[in-house]
Amino acid sequence: MIDLICRETPLNRIEASRHISLCGDLRITQVVNGTKGVHCLLDRRSLTGIPLRA
Repeated sequence: MIDLICRETPLNRIEASRHISLCGDLRITQVVNGTKGVHCLLDRRSLTGIPLRA
């Protein structure tokens, strides 16, 4: 997620991490066989006002 934000916006890694920690939503999943997953969701509207790279 950090790499995606850094690639698509002028934010650096620290700023992207800070943005995700404030606006991101983590979802934890667990499958019966013990496999666990973490999914980070970020609403694109949270990036409104940050210019996207061309």
